[in-house]
Amino acid sequence: MIRTTEYGEVTRFDLARTIAGKGRYWTAAYQVDGLLVDTGCAHSAHDLHRALNDTSLDLILNTHSHEDHIGANAVLQRERDGLRVLTHPSGIPVLADPRAKQPLHPYRRIYWGYPEPSIGGPVADGGEIETARYKFQVIYTPGHSPDHLCLYEPSMGWMFTGDLFVGGKERALRVEKLAMDTNAYRRSLIATVAVGGWVYLHNVVETYLLAASPGVKRLEGSGFKVTTPKKSARRAALRSLFFPGLGQRYAGHGGRGFLFRAGVFVLALFTIDAKLRYDLAVSDRNVAVLEYNNATSVPEREALLPEVLIQTVSVEERKDSVVAFAVATGLVWLANIFEAWGSGGGDEVHTDRFETSTTYRNSTVWQEVKFNF
Repeated sequence: MIRTTEYGEVTRFDLARTIAGKGRYWTAAYQVDGLLVDTGCAHSAHDLHRALNDTSLDLILNTHSHEDHIGANAVLQRERDGLRVLTHPSGIPVLADPRAKQPLHPYRRIYWGYPEPSIGGPVADGGEIETARYKFQVIYTPGHSPDHLCLYEPSMGWMFTGDLFVGGKERALRVEKLAMDTNAYRRSLIATVAVGGWVYLHNVVETYLLAASPGVKRLEGSGFKVTTPKKSARRAALRSLFFPGLGQRYAGHGGRGFLFRAGVFVLALFTIDAKLRYDLAVSDRNVAVLEYNNATSVPEREALLPEVLIQTVSVEERKDSVVAFAVATGLVWLANIFEAWGSGGGDEVHTDRFETSTTYRNSTVWQEVKFNF
């Protein structure tokens, strides 16, 4: 799926894979004066190629090497002889072999897909990219990824920022080879303000940035204070109500969740085993009672009576075992719910870096990040 919007001399292409009639997880590409900034994802590569059929294209600039920004590189290079692709030097190996250099999680394969290999060249920090009418300045802006860069055109005040600033709530965060460096992220944002290209940043007080468990609550000043946010107690308890240990995992206590899940599972197995033994004892007692009732003489009945009594006692013992294991299972399950209710974050640490950890939606924390410029 593709949508095209004109902003004066700049054409914006919004690109996404169509699922159930709707575009999912949109990406963007921009074309101006023979320059294409980013190429979207692999699933929309042919849509972009068709949209550019009547457009002269001399150069592609990738703001970074994530799959949703390089997806149509190969298609366009194949269809247009001599078309160059430029990017950060560390992104060139990813362009050359995306599958080996950048393995994708399942959701990324579904929404964006693996790009085909393309041939890229390096662009230097502070370098210039010149088109027929414009000169663009390259600004390295690591943070979202180590190879991220922006493109600034001073005479027009344009800045193509890629994923430098990601607004709103995101559902997942990639695990990169390098931890996301919050200091680098902040410096990159300030660098874009310094050149005057992204005027909206001058008035930013609160922004949303990607943060993973332990979730970044706020970043203030040059020494960042990172606070892990407290998860919703009600949501944690509801998760553990329907599946033991899931609430603890949601709240960031996967180890405790595993213990509760294992405890409930083992006790449930013992309960099932006790119930099967109880059913067998009831069956044996019924057989003994039937034989006793069918006896035709008093001596025969007296001989069968001890067996009936033994089987009756066995049934009561098995019944007690079933009740005991069932109650124990229920108590552990209830304790699991109350423990999940009390689980959560709130621990404060001081750090300039934080590691990305998971893409599982319920385990990833997204919170506001505040910068003091």
